[in-house]
Amino acid sequence: MFTLSFSGFILLVLTFFVAGIIDAAAGGGGLLTLPVFMLTGFPVHMIAGTNMASTVAGATASVIRYSKNKKIYWQTALVAGVLSLAGSYFGSKLNIMIPEKYLQYIMIVILPVAAIVIFAKKNIGDENNVEMLSMTAKMVFAVVFGFLMGVYEGFYGAGAGTFMIFGFVLLNKLDLVTASGNSRVMAVFSSIGTTVTFALEGLVYWPVVLWVTAGYIGGSCLGSGLALKKGARFIKPVFAVVLLLLFLRLVTQCLRQGLKHL
Repeated sequence: MFTLSFSGFILLVLTFFVAGIIDAAAGGGGLLTLPVFMLTGFPVHMIAGTNMASTVAGATASVIRYSKNKKIYWQTALVAGVLSLAGSYFGSKLNIMIPEKYLQYIMIVILPVAAIVIFAKKNIGDENNVEMLSMTAKMVFAVVFGFLMGVYEGFYGAGAGTFMIFGFVLLNKLDLVTASGNSRVMAVFSSIGTTVTFALEGLVYWPVVLWVTAGYIGGSCLGSGLALKKGARFIKPVFAVVLLLLFLRLVTQCLRQGLKHL
């Protein structure tokens, strides 16, 4: 029977607090929480389920805060969120059939491009131009983007929240703050769906969830507050750090896979 040490418990609570700040503003908090789970000796088969279950309440808290400040574009957020649930099922099935390394190679190319697009255009994400799009264009975007992001989450998952924000800014023409709010709506859908799936298999360690959730809620409230107050000036640097961490993770994984075949 696994027992988490007191120091491991404190480390996880603090980690989820920081991850909550990151997720609420730019997504990608899992890049921090998943390695720390492994560092504490947590059972590998229970990490994914416990991690997702710990984020449900915090993501919901972020949605409430963004919504109160009218920084969620519900027309596309809800549709994309529902479709992401369906996509996650197909993504998990795809994971069984196709090795992750092929997606990793593609993303190593995509990530620098995403960074260039976000930071080369100084004004991108500063204004909300969603009403320039027709209703048909908005719905097509929400359906296709929501489904594809669900597939990505089910297949790989790392940095999903960051890609959600990127898509809402680039394709849905939202400002960065509203895009962050929309990504939190999608996160609620995906985290609930994933949590239920893992919980039914007995792969959620609830004693940890009940405590680290408090840290994640605190971080989510702080992160969403900073995003709402400072806007793109706060989100863009956090976004850059997340992209860098994801890029380094992918390169490291690809190098390890290459060395195994030598």
